[in-house]
Amino acid sequence: MLTRASFGDIHPECLTATRATAKLLESLGHKLEESYPESVFEELRAPLRPLDRPAFAGLLRNLSLMLGRPATRDDVEPYSWSDELPPATAEEYAGAIEWLTKWRRRVIQWWSAGFDLLLTPTVWEPPVTLESMMPVEGKMAELREKIERHVFFTRPFNLTGQPAISVPLHWTPEGLPVGVQLVGAIGREDLLIRVASQLEEAQPWFSLRPPVHA
Repeated sequence: MLTRASFGDIHPECLTATRATAKLLESLGHKLEESYPESVFEELRAPLRPLDRPAFAGLLRNLSLMLGRPATRDDVEPYSWSDELPPATAEEYAGAIEWLTKWRRRVIQWWSAGFDLLLTPTVWEPPVTLESMMPVEGKMAELREKIERHVFFTRPFNLTGQPAISVPLHWTPEGLPVGVQLVGAIGREDLLIRVASQLEEAQPWFSLRPPVHA
């Protein structure tokens, strides 16, 4: 179970959601242990910076193909567009890919130590308003930090390619859903779906709706 990181305290509602899910899993016969792949806490930004510009170029190329015209700043989220990404040499690019490959291996090894699933919060804090995630002139760095907090628990497994699922088992007093994430080993989508189905049957959320929803 993973419940700590580097941005300060995780919101109490997200911790409550994770701990309550741990108890629910135990009541269903699952064995839990306080453990996690420590490599998920490694600094990713600096080692992977040489990949930023190629990734951005790939984003624009694919988006342009879908649109049938050159993509512009207005076609993407503000934090997805950057004219100032530093170029990377072929050597730096290859070095970043090598680092990422070794980091993935360190993370994935945790599952080979006898663990089936990792339980984490899905996000750092309960759902926020769209307005709070809008960029403010001259404060793009603050927005990026907010986004990094929100994706802290999900991004590592996007990078490793592991299957993960978020289930809304907890709700705040204001009626907002708080998800918890289960992460499986490579190729174990079947286990994720079975356990998530078991959790939904034990604690259904189908009929629950937040105060504002579409």
